[in-house]
Amino acid sequence: ASVVAALAFFGLLAAAPTCAVWTALLFKPAVMIAIGSILLVVSPAQTGLAGSVLIGVGLFELVIIFCCLWKHIPFVIMVVDCVSQVVTSNPSMMGVSFLGSVLASAWVCTCMIAAAGAYLMFGDEKDKTEGSNPSAEYGFIFAYTLVFTWGAQVFHNVCHVTYCGVVGRWYHKVDEEAPVSKSLGVAFTTSFGSICFGSFMVAFVRAVEAVARKAARDAEENRNVACSILLCIIRCVLACIGDVLEYFNEWAYIQCAIRGTSFLDSASITMSMLTCANAKYILQDLYIDSVVFFGALFCCLAGAGAGAGADPGAADWETESAAVRVR
Repeated sequence: ASVVAALAFFGLLAAAPTCAVWTALLFKPAVMIAIGSILLVVSPAQTGLAGSVLIGVGLFELVIIFCCLWKHIPFVIMVVDCVSQVVTSNPSMMGVSFLGSVLASAWVCTCMIAAAGAYLMFGDEKDKTEGSNPSAEYGFIFAYTLVFTWGAQVFHNVCHVTYCGVVGRWYHKVDEEAPVSKSLGVAFTTSFGSICFGSFMVAFVRAVEAVARKAARDAEENRNVACSILLCIIRCVLACIGDVLEYFNEWAYIQCAIRGTSFLDSASITMSMLTCANAKYILQDLYIDSVVFFGALFCCLAGAGAGAGADPGAADWETESAAVRVR
């Protein structure tokens, strides 16, 4: 069902990109206003404040969209239209997404099995001893998060570099024969080192963030207010650094895919591009992310709905179980 929903969404992008972009932009504030209105109507005394806040935030976003950001939307529509043309002319790009999902799922399962094995090996010894070794716990969290995030980032960025290569070949009209396979080959060969290096940077920051999160939790349990506040600030800073690195890598990998440069050279090119004069293009790219989020949400809802409809007896079984417990 999710695959069918994805194909339908791409068909909508190709047939009516303007409708798709405006729907994605207005979806979030519209939902916030609708939920806020429901909260006001159902229980104004208990949830009236929350409903009013949701309505206010939704209306504020609508004002921002129509008063400040509307002039950037035509460019976003053009980009979405071009991307939809590339995807429809190269349907094998769906196979790249499937391959990335399979590899990422296999990596997640491998990491979970490794973590379970480590717990079975060392967990009993930890329970038998008095107290625990915080340094060992922090070291395990750091290593596990680093390996887990590194692998997930690598597979995600391999798909990203492949897509960028396909779009670059389409735009420059070079290597038009089998562009998907050639781009995938570049992602797994000449650009793979750059992908691993950039992914490692993000994974390292996320691992340090995980250690800071665990330390903040321990400080909270020990009622160390000052240390807890300091660690929360450090967590926020690390989270921002990780988000900036992930977004920066997206632009750097475009250079790797199109120009074939190394990661450091691509980072230098990206740094020269990130100026105040090009800030509007960054803003427009964020709008495109809202379209992607809307498509992902649509596919998730379609898959969840199909899963719920595939087992209509589940609700009856729960009802019968509740009746038996009452008896």
